[in-house]
Amino acid sequence: NQIMLLAPWCFAITRIDSRKVFQVFGWLMLVLTFLGLCSTISRGPVLAFLIMLGVMAIVRFKILRWPALISVAATVAVLCIYPSATMRILGETVGAEQYKTLVEIDGNAREYTGTNARLLIFDAYGDALRHAGLTGYGTKLTTGFPPNIPYLQTSRHAVDRLKFVDNAYVLLTLRFGFLGMGMFALLLLIGIYTASSLTTWFPQWAFFPAVCGSLAGFALILLTVWLCHDFAFIALWTLGV
Repeated sequence: NQIMLLAPWCFAITRIDSRKVFQVFGWLMLVLTFLGLCSTISRGPVLAFLIMLGVMAIVRFKILRWPALISVAATVAVLCIYPSATMRILGETVGAEQYKTLVEIDGNAREYTGTNARLLIFDAYGDALRHAGLTGYGTKLTTGFPPNIPYLQTSRHAVDRLKFVDNAYVLLTLRFGFLGMGMFALLLLIGIYTASSLTTWFPQWAFFPAVCGSLAGFALILLTVWLCHDFAFIALWTLGV
């Protein structure tokens, strides 16, 4: 995901008024960026890159906005109404269902696969999230795995099986509370909005739509991965730009 945040600079090099050699170099760097994402052998970064391209197209071409809005609304509605069924179909599509096992949460057996693990996080850490408060449990108690925090007794088996907190917003809430998570989410939203607004000032540039798209893809994919703080400076730097 951090590699994807460098993609806008590739688009910046390919500006219309750039020299031919810079345009070729920019497109070459963009291809290498995509290959770098594919080399991670992870679905998340590739999906984030596709989201970036989709958002970039929507920001630049107004004719695509209403169809895209309707498609996104329909997708969100299906995910909210049928989350388990959607994740099961997705798991079958990518072959994750063949590795399913059972975990215990609140005394009930639940299916666990690499795909629906993202949904089980909310069940496993539900009580801990509800009691996180404004400031959370702190960095010390949430460093390492499993987190040394209360309210995990009824879901300990699932917590141990999940291995990681593959949701940056959940981990931020546990660590810094709802205040910290809210500030981080607001920072991302402000960055996305600012980049989108600058597109109207510089319509000939692909850079700002790419920044808007990369931040949107980054924000959405954080729902399925944990944020590596060693590389988070790239996201903060992009937001600063």
